[in-house]
Amino acid sequence: MNENPLITLKNALASYNETINIINQLSLDEENRKTLADAYINRGDVLQALGKLQSEALEKALVSYDKAIQLAKALPLAVAENQKILAQAYMKRGNVLRVTGTQALDTVEELAQRRQRYSELAFLLQERL
Repeated sequence: MNENPLITLKNALASYNETINIINQLSLDEENRKTLADAYINRGDVLQALGKLQSEALEKALVSYDKAIQLAKALPLAVAENQKILAQAYMKRGNVLRVTGTQALDTVEELAQRRQRYSELAFLLQERL
């Protein structure tokens, strides 16, 4: 399978989009919420890879990671696996911000939001230790 990497990434993106569409039609019980969060994380990973070729993909990757974070926050965070999903989404979101340089602080509100996110992640990591 010697496909063009761009075509392969676009096919992967289509698969994750289809997964998201299917899961969104189901009730969001805990297991489906985990699957949906994972699908958004994987979609974000593909968009981040596409971002090397198409800059608008990085913004879409951030949206995917934000959706994964929102879904993971609704899971019972007393469960270590759920904490790991949330921490992974935050970490991958941070990776995109680091790569794109969009972590520049434009407003006090953005700073407060980032501090809140990092505090939540630090709390989750301390809980696991």
